Amino acid sequence: MTVSVSTQFPFTVSGKENHIVSYEDRYLELRYNKYMRLLGTMMFMTLTANIIYWYCNLFSIPGFESSVFTGFQLWGSVVTTGLVCTFYCTLGGLKAVVWTDVFQFLLMIGGFLAVIIRTVVIKGGFGPIIDDARRGGRLRYWE
Repeated sequence: MTVSVSTQFPFTVSGKENHIVSYEDRYLELRYNKYMRLLGTMMFMTLTANIIYWYCNLFSIPGFESSVFTGFQLWGSVVTTGLVCTFYCTLGGLKAVVWTDVFQFLLMIGGFLAVIIRTVVIKGGFGPIIDDARRGGRLRYWE
């Protein structure tokens, strides 16, 4: 029996061999073969690159927007955005961030529902909306 606890600890306890493997890629090579280890390493590298790319976009896009509105240089706005986000998470804790996200989600859903309900009221129901969409060629994938 093999127990993998890679999400919590950087080692794997293998009951079959009765020793601790220090990294997942070594476990994959011991358990399967060299090609499986290479596949796992490539998947990890791809995931890490995607995470780095995502975080770069996470800070650069609001930084770019704030640099346009405030007149600061781009690098200063990106660093300021990162510091403000880090300070906010540290000061308020993750619980405050989660509740802020919940509030934002509810606000967005409420806005979407308000737009949909108002459109249905203005158009007089879903029938005219579907007819307009069909006449405009928006529902061709149903034909």
